[in-house]
Amino acid sequence: MSLFGAFSAGKSSFGNALLGDTVLPVSPHPTTATVNRVRKPDKEHSHGTVKVFVKSEEFLNNEIKK
Repeated sequence: MSLFGAFSAGKSSFGNALLGDTVLPVSPHPTTATVNRVRKPDKEHSHGTVKVFVKSEEFLNNEIKK
């Protein structure tokens, strides 16, 4: 599932409601101006685990060129 909408439209609040837990940050200011993937817990990643990936400038430039 994907959620799209304007800034502060309630996407994070709606996502949290669907998940039944406060997983995504909620604020009157833009907080999720990035792509976020929420996955169910597994053996390697317990509930509440956060894994952050930051793309390098080179990676982003290569994505744009494709």
